[in-house]
Amino acid sequence: MPELVVLGTTALYELRYTLEGDLDGAVRHTDPELIESCRQEIGQLLAESEELLTFHNRVTAPLLTARADRRPADER
Repeated sequence: MPELVVLGTTALYELRYTLEGDLDGAVRHTDPELIESCRQEIGQLLAESEELLTFHNRVTAPLLTARADRRPADER
């Protein structure tokens, strides 16, 4: 999924990265139909998303706890 920056209804920037993961610029889009379509899709994704803290408590925290429990006592 591309990384996008939306500036209202005026411009949409598609960020570009090198293979190493460094920012390599952006492509500016000004087509109002494209911008509106992306705004709607982003809104839909946000409406269906899960809060970060809820996700962390449900998925990440148990993994971190299990990992810590497996470490030798002298490393805790």
